[in-house]
Amino acid sequence: MQVLKRLFNFYIQASIHVAFAVVCLYLLVAQWLNILPDKNYIFFLFGGTVCCYNFIKYGVEAKKYRIDKNDNFKYIVFFSSIVLVITIIFAFRLPKEMYLYLVLFSVISALYALPFLPSSKNLRSLGGLKIFLVALVWAGLTVWVPYVSIAYLELTQVILVFLQVYVLVLILFVPFEIRDLKHDPVELRTIPQRFGSKQTKKLGYILIALFVILAIGRNHQPFYEIVVMTGILAFVIWKTNEENRKFFASFWIEGIPIVFYLMSKLWAYV
Repeated sequence: MQVLKRLFNFYIQASIHVAFAVVCLYLLVAQWLNILPDKNYIFFLFGGTVCCYNFIKYGVEAKKYRIDKNDNFKYIVFFSSIVLVITIIFAFRLPKEMYLYLVLFSVISALYALPFLPSSKNLRSLGGLKIFLVALVWAGLTVWVPYVSIAYLELTQVILVFLQVYVLVLILFVPFEIRDLKHDPVELRTIPQRFGSKQTKKLGYILIALFVILAIGRNHQPFYEIVVMTGILAFVIWKTNEENRKFFASFWIEGIPIVFYLMSKLWAYV
């Protein structure tokens, strides 16, 4: 039992779970656009997510995510190093059309973590921008980078899917913002710090309504899929509070894109 617990903790702490979530979001978008996913990009996206998240968690935000260095830390460093090498290999296999956009979103990710202005440490320290920046990067890497260069896709359709994914990620980050309310420095001025948990949850419901409008507006997503997704999102916002258990956000909320993708695959065979 202890072995399984340690493996599960490593799975979460090493950002493997969130990497699977990002990949599943990419695969879900591929189904929405009826496009065959790029296998090289899948491996690149997985590895890039692992490396980026671990760098931020155990570098930039080390105080919040501190773990026992005699426990999983050294294994996470070793794992991340191997994944980084593999990610670089797959980066060279990607279509050249992707590179410009990859650089753009990589720069945004870097500025999120690294200092760039004398008056602020990084983009994350500029008020409540955190979730909007993360949503931009997630939507950019799962929609814009892989699909905007495909000639036969309508740009309007890509933009609508981009906006839908952007809003979806904003919704998923509402529980994280509320969870971190007790730990975030006051000067960070996150949305829950400014408006409180209740108002932040109301924002989550407004975003869910916007997600539904975008989904219906695209007219390429089955109505029953929209209903189920909306129900799941509304339920997790309703259940969110400052006292949620440890893995409520880091496992269940981050796992929602995985659930959505698996459901869409199941419905395809029904």
